[in-house]
This record gives sequence, structure tokens and C-alpha cells, in this order.
Amino acid sequence: MFAVPLMLAQNPPCRRCLPGVYRRLAPIALTPLLMAAAPERVERVALSEALRRAEAAHPDLGPQRARVDLARARLRRARAGAFPRGEIRTVFGVRNGADVGSVPDGLPDALAPLCSPDSQNDLVDDLGPFVRNTVRIDQPLYTFGKIRRGKEAAAAGIDAERQELRRRESEIRLQTARTFFGYQLAAELTETFAEVADNFGEAAAQAEARLDSGDGGVTQADLLKLRVARAGLDRRVLELRRRRKEALWAFRRALGRDLDAPVVPAEDRIRPVQVRDLAGVEALTAVAQSSAALDAAEAGLRAREGAVAVAKSQLWPDVFLSVRFEANWAESRADIDNPFLWDEDNLIRGGPFFGLRWKLDVATQLADIQAAEARAAEQAARLERARTGLPLEVRRAFARYEEAEASLSVARTARKTGRALSFTTAANFRLGIGEGREILEAYGLYARTLGEYYQAIFDFNMAVAELSEAVGQPLWVDSEAG
Repeated sequence: MFAVPLMLAQNPPCRRCLPGVYRRLAPIALTPLLMAAAPERVERVALSEALRRAEAAHPDLGPQRARVDLARARLRRARAGAFPRGEIRTVFGVRNGADVGSVPDGLPDALAPLCSPDSQNDLVDDLGPFVRNTVRIDQPLYTFGKIRRGKEAAAAGIDAERQELRRRESEIRLQTARTFFGYQLAAELTETFAEVADNFGEAAAQAEARLDSGDGGVTQADLLKLRVARAGLDRRVLELRRRRKEALWAFRRALGRDLDAPVVPAEDRIRPVQVRDLAGVEALTAVAQSSAALDAAEAGLRAREGAVAVAKSQLWPDVFLSVRFEANWAESRADIDNPFLWDEDNLIRGGPFFGLRWKLDVATQLADIQAAEARAAEQAARLERARTGLPLEVRRAFARYEEAEASLSVARTARKTGRALSFTTAANFRLGIGEGREILEAYGLYARTLGEYYQAIFDFNMAVAELSEAVGQPLWVDSEAG
């Protein structure tokens, strides 16, 4: 498709032989074609770099980071409890008129504001504007520890959410490592089984030729078995290609990239990671004094204990200083100057005062305290489970590591034996001295031992990754595979 544009770009014709319009438009027309033909640069990411990127950009960590921000907002709210609280309220409207009428005979002048025309009860009579302004500011003076305990509980909540984020990051690292090695395993097995499938196809062609020539050692059943084995491996290769794509998509997502981004693991070949010298399970258990799960449980217990303290502080009152100012004005209403009569329409009042706010729903508060103590007891049980489970987790991870290491050694020996057997049997079969049953068994054994070897590498690498997370530090050299 791009042969002609590329040829013209590499060997342009004489400029004098081309029309002027073509000379001006040719570079513009060829640029997008050359850009489309250029290969896309692929970014290869090593395991250690992939783990760092996953901690920073994995989409599954977003909700937990939002919970950390929410905990910070709760701390700011708790700190705001020591600051003044205010409210300004302004109301606009209309009021009906009310004027002071004539004073009846014998009535003292002090009671004159009580006298008004009968129209004062008419809601639509002499309507006028009405404005009411109220300002109130409360400053807490003493809350019996509510503010202090609220801030302590909020700070403990931040720590708890951060430790939970650490625990989720540990899970993400394991998940990313599994995806990294899973991609390499699928790529390696795809190439291996495709090669063995070709070997089966070649053996089937040789068997068919020997059948046609009448040589012994090969039957029609052997030929059919070779073809069936080839078809089975072809299906296996298709499945592995799908698994490889899925692992690559998951790997790119873990790094926070688009599923079609040109990002792949550093190598397609899977190799055992280089492990540091391990002193033994006792030394590893001593090193693993804490883990992400244990730290999260401890921080969660502190947050629950803070919630209990806050609930208990609600039994005590709040002492505060308040300043209140109110100003009302209604044009259509008459002023009342009598100090013994209340006038809510035209007045200005206010001033400072002390107040006491005390909730008397003690039964509800005691129930809240009991619920908070129950949640704290539940978290304490989780902490104890994490403390006793950490040595067990390290020992189990170390046992899986030892098993995977021994299994890898056995699989490596079996792979060498299977390869030698397949080469010898294939050579004999090409010379016409082997049987069809032998080549079928040899190639099948070679495919199985090679697949088990690569699976053993994957299991070994994952055992090292799980032991690293249990101990709390990477146990492979430079945190990279290869």
C-alpha cells in the first residue's frame, strides 16, 4: 500500500520533470503516509519499574486514596470545632398595617399602643415592606474533651486509611507480578507449543511418506494420532495467545495506561528471579515484625478506640459564649414604646451571653458508647489474629518457596531429558528406523516437560514475590526478573 509513496520519498524524481503543483503538494501528501508506515515505538518495562508504577497509577487504588482524603477532611472538621460558629439570617416580606388609634376616655396613656383601628386584622390592609436580620455567633469555651478527642480520633482515622492503602498496595504488587510473569509464561508456552506442533506436523508428513513407500514401523493409526496431536497443540496455541493478550491488557491497566498503549514487559522469556541469600525461616520471621495487614489492624484499633472516647464525651455538656444581634423593621407597623409590651416588628436588640448545651438523651448515648466499644473489640480481635497469623504466613510462604525451588530443579532436569529424548527419537524417525508410536510419545513427553518447566519458573517467581510481601521487603536482586 505504501510502496509507491515510500519509493518516491527515497528516490524522488527530477524536480524539473514534475509540475510545480506536484512539487509543492508532494511533501504534504507523503507525510501522513510515512508516519503511518513508521513502526510504533514499544516501551519495555522491567518488573521493579512495573511495581512502582502500579503503586502510583493502578485504578483499583483510587477508591482507597479517596478514603484517605475523606479522613483528612474529617480531621479538618474536628479542628473546626474549636472555632466560632455563626449564622446570619435575613428575611424579606410584606406585613399589613397597624397604627395606634385614639385613646378611649379613662384609659391611661401608657396603654395607648394597645389601641389601633379595627383594620389592623385585615391581612391586605396597608401592606408594607418587612425586613428581619438576625446574627448569632457561638464560641465554644469548654467541651469536656469533645474537641480534643474528636481531633485525636480523626488523626487515628487518617493513619488507619493510610495503612489500609499500604495493604492494598501490597495486594496490587502481587497482582502486578502475577500479571508480569503470566504474560511471560503465556508467551513462552505459545512459542514452545507452536514449535512442538510443527514437529508433529513434520513427523506426520514423514509417517505418511513412509506409509506410501511401504516402510515398516508406521501404521495408519500412528499417522492419525500424530495429526490429532498436532490439532490439539494448535488449539492450545490459540488459547495461549488469548491468555497472552489478556495478561498484556491487565499489565497495561495495572500501570495506568490505555489497553492499546505500546507498553509490554521487559522480556518475553520467563526466567527464575535471582534470590538473595536467605538465612532461614526463623530469621525471616524475626525480620517480619510487621506487615501491611498488621499495621492496618493496629491503626484501625486506634481509630476505633478514638471513636469510643468521642462517644463517651457526648455525655457531658458544652459551655459556650454567644453574641446575638437582631434588627427588625416594618414600615406599615406602628412602633411600640412601652417596655412591658413585646414588639417583634420594629426593634433592635442583642448582646453577649453564656450558654450551656446539654443533650439529655442518655439512653441513646449509652447505646452509642456500647456500639463503639463493640466495634473496638472486633478490631482488637482482628489485630490479635494478624499478630498470630504473621509468623504462620511467613512460614507458609517460606515452605512454598522451598517447594517451588525444589520443583524447579526437578523440572529443569526433566526438560533436559525430554529434549534429548525427542531429538534422538526424531533423528531415528527421519532415518526410517523409528516407530510412529515412539515419535508420538517422545514429542508428547517433550511438550509436557517443557510446559512443566516454564510453569515451575512461574511458580518459583510467584513464591519469591509472596515471601517478599510476607516479610515486608523484596528478596530478589534489584527487584527485577532476569
